[in-house]
Amino acid sequence: MNNNQFLLLASHSAANDSVSSSKLNSKNITHRELEILKLIAYEHTNLEIAHKLYISFHTVDTHRKSLYRKFNVKNTAGLIRRAFELSYLQVTKPIDQN
Repeated sequence: MNNNQFLLLASHSAANDSVSSSKLNSKNITHRELEILKLIAYEHTNLEIAHKLYISFHTVDTHRKSLYRKFNVKNTAGLIRRAFELSYLQVTKPIDQN
């Protein structure tokens, strides 16, 4: 990690607010999907997420596919971009590495 890295926050309030169907295919994402979204943003693999959350690899894959569907995106880059656009993820301040 270097000084240019930023802390990402998952905005739980965004997940609880009603979002227009033009932005998402579903009104909300679940708390678990929000956890997984944050871990994806921190570059964790499906296997790493599974170990961290004590769930199976296939469950993580199912949540990831659900997020792609809900955010109407095709890949991880699109997922993270859309999550920022809709305020599910926010950049705060750089992480102090000292």
